[in-house]
Amino acid sequence: MPEQEPGRTEDPIDLKAELENKKARLMVEPSETASGHAEERTTEEVRQGHTGDHVRYILALSAIGAAALLAIALFFFVN
Repeated sequence: MPEQEPGRTEDPIDLKAELENKKARLMVEPSETASGHAEERTTEEVRQGHTGDHVRYILALSAIGAAALLAIALFFFVN
């Protein structure tokens, strides 16, 4: 089992249960829901972020485009 970080007070039993929670459907604790009631959710529903939209490609192309614009601007200011 991984060592706990300093200042963390999680019970090792809770960590073990969390690591074993790899089912297709998960039980979400009442303290972690907006309604305050325990709910059963799929792993897709539990996931925090929105997936898709090819964000990594948009980021890469934006970075390349920004570098190209800076190179063009540098070329004009140097000459």
